[in-house]
Amino acid sequence: MSELYICIDCELTSSEASPAPLNIHGLCATCGSSSVVPVDTLLELDKRAKAKASTAPPPLDAQHALRVQATRDQRKRDAQPLVSWLKKKYPLTTGLDHSIRSMLHSVLDSWDGWAWHVDYPWDDGGSYFTIELIQGVKNGPRWLITLSSEVNEVRSFQDGTELP
Repeated sequence: MSELYICIDCELTSSEASPAPLNIHGLCATCGSSSVVPVDTLLELDKRAKAKASTAPPPLDAQHALRVQATRDQRKRDAQPLVSWLKKKYPLTTGLDHSIRSMLHSVLDSWDGWAWHVDYPWDDGGSYFTIELIQGVKNGPRWLITLSSEVNEVRSFQDGTELP
């Protein structure tokens, strides 16, 4: 084992960067600190780090890219029922609401299907509800779609059959 040591405090202050032997008390000869490490230990740690780095898999490979794309495709498929329902419920039309509906369709086409949340406000009598579409990109856009709601039909079922 080597008799040379590196002082951590001297390394941090950059006052003495070369290995040196310890003083008679087992402290750094330059600053008197007890935070010393044998050079052999540092060389062994460096050798381990290099061996670990050489055997580590590459951070991004072709399989990783395929998995990411498959996840994106699955999110789009999972969101498709909501997108289809909104496009069917609010088709592109001409007239006063054409700009709102075309904006809705462009948002639905650009949304990656990451997440959505439906908010049912109970305090205003339930006259509308809001769908929030969240993009899967950090700090990406979010869209709030507010839809009006009204009662269209009331049906009663029991044990799978409709009651009169």
